[in-house]
Amino acid sequence: MSFDLRQDELSAEWIGALRVSLGGYQILLGAPLAAVSRLGPSVDALDAVILPTGHLRLLDGLVPLLASRTTDRPLTVVSLVGEPRSMALVDAFSRGWPHRAQPEVDVFVAGQPIALGPTQLHTRPARAGEPHGDAVSVVAGCGVRLTAAGQTIAFLPAVAPSRGWRAFVGQAELAVVEVGVRPWPPGQRPWRHDTASAISAAREARRLWLVGDDGRPLDVAQA
Repeated sequence: MSFDLRQDELSAEWIGALRVSLGGYQILLGAPLAAVSRLGPSVDALDAVILPTGHLRLLDGLVPLLASRTTDRPLTVVSLVGEPRSMALVDAFSRGWPHRAQPEVDVFVAGQPIALGPTQLHTRPARAGEPHGDAVSVVAGCGVRLTAAGQTIAFLPAVAPSRGWRAFVGQAELAVVEVGVRPWPPGQRPWRHDTASAISAAREARRLWLVGDDGRPLDVAQA
């Protein structure tokens, strides 16, 4: 199945990451390798890559994405949580390919309001982690709200459930929530939404897309 939305000046598509166009400004939220493969030549149309977390799955395609560009069109890489691994990857690209078009880099702390092109971003810090053997490695994470042309998209990428998410998502035109489908060490408190908590978090949104923390889209009945 696929998730694709076109409405007025808003378009959104799930390609293993969330690709959004708001008012003609093209953003990719996360940079997994699978999404870079799906982008193909359209990578050159991106205006910004937003990194909302330190999860490996959402970072492993960042260097290939930067290296695949064939244009001098400005590209901004935004770390919403000041995560050092993402900045180290940008630095590795800059040192390895110094003669290629280099991205601009902006680093923020979760909770700061951000103006990016025609969009306004609001973030909320989140408890986030990824499985590592019999334990969980804590990583930086946040939820994201993007608003432009009077429309809002909310994205909760691989974050733990919290009572505050319903107010954060609000009446967004679209909410995208990652649900845990990968195996986790036994005895851990929830590090991912399940179907029920995802639906609760996005209760007031006009549309809800559930996606697995493996990057695949889910039908509610499958989650």
